[in-house]
Amino acid sequence: MFPIVSAATIVPVLYLGLAGHSSLTALLIGGFFLGIGGTAFAVGVPLVSAWFPPERRGLAIGVFGAGMGGTAISALTTVKLVDANTMATPFLITAGVLAVYAVVAALLLRDAPGRTVPTEPLARRLAATARLGITWQASALYAVAFGGYVASPSTCPPT
Repeated sequence: MFPIVSAATIVPVLYLGLAGHSSLTALLIGGFFLGIGGTAFAVGVPLVSAWFPPERRGLAIGVFGAGMGGTAISALTTVKLVDANTMATPFLITAGVLAVYAVVAALLLRDAPGRTVPTEPLARRLAATARLGITWQASALYAVAFGGYVASPSTCPPT
């Protein structure tokens, strides 16, 4: 899934960098689809967990989580890149890194040995998950908590 998520994230990144920053509506549309990239964490946690015994999973997931520091990196570099180049520069760099990562991930990442591949169709598993009340409660909590974090002034670079 990492290569797919990375490749799919390239489109909204390029949209935002080349055209999607021109109006609030365009920015909201681009931001909505940029959420695809956020699923990398949901993909990575089970992948990392499967490679480690239960007593080592906390550290492994912590190391994986530390590598998800894109917000901090962008806060430190985006404005400088735009000032030194063009509005599109940080987005073009990000799209390039995502493309390279998608290829590298496709070549190198593998499921943990002994992983049981689900036999039930994806649509049926998704439907069963959607019927759980906790799915919607957790989704709402995540949207408010993470959306609030992303929208907070501390994560926005100065203008």
